[in-house]
Amino acid sequence: MSVTKEKKVLSPLFAEGKRKRGFLSPEKKFQIFLESQTGKTPVGKILRREGLYSTDLARIRNQVKEGAHER
Repeated sequence: MSVTKEKKVLSPLFAEGKRKRGFLSPEKKFQIFLESQTGKTPVGKILRREGLYSTDLARIRNQVKEGAHER
């Protein structure tokens, strides 16, 4: 008998089961922020699609808030 191993297809943000660090441009961060604020799409769905954690979104929200205070 032959045993075949199935390979899992991972998201581009993951390499061998570990999360790769990605770089998000300020424009992409703001787009994620705006989408999360509208309430049309569940936040969990946005985070999964972008390969982010809730702490990443919290950091983005803080950056937007800090940027608003600078003006």
